[in-house]
Amino acid sequence: ASAASDVYKRQHPHRKRALDGDGFVFLLDPTKKFEAQSNAVVEFREELRLVKGLKVGQAVRLPAAVCVSKLDHETVVDRLKGTSFYEDLAEIDDTGESLDLAVMEKRSRLMLEFREILWPGWNLDRQIDELLGGRYLFFPMTPFGLDEMGKELSDRSALTPFGILAPLLWLLHMSGYPVLPK
Repeated sequence: ASAASDVYKRQHPHRKRALDGDGFVFLLDPTKKFEAQSNAVVEFREELRLVKGLKVGQAVRLPAAVCVSKLDHETVVDRLKGTSFYEDLAEIDDTGESLDLAVMEKRSRLMLEFREILWPGWNLDRQIDELLGGRYLFFPMTPFGLDEMGKELSDRSALTPFGILAPLLWLLHMSGYPVLPK
């Protein structure tokens, strides 16, 4: 038996229920190195395999919103300095409020373009794709909006969330609920 199967046997019943859900939200932190986050995806995959009764290597085929948070954090802004990431993100939708599926897909592709800068050496999209069989999008987000990038918390003027609602509505959409505009 693997370590994940031992954990699965001991875990809280609410976790088992959550793993048996119809979709998932992953929160990735670009201020942290990728190894622990990658290991968490591997452990999640094994637990999910046990709950769903899947064979080793079999994709789950459930939607997952992969949320990349803290894009306004000083260390992330520094890493992305000299790139067009923030300008490209603003060009797609400068408010982060769009609930258009095409906009969400563009933001996801942009996150993939810059993943190597955020997590050098982590083939994140391949790891997520192997788990979910293509049913995922990356969601860039920040609680302070694009105008507050890299500022100290004490210097920020207001909360203007960017992209916070999109992952939840996309998950509902992917689960068959018509919540996104046509």
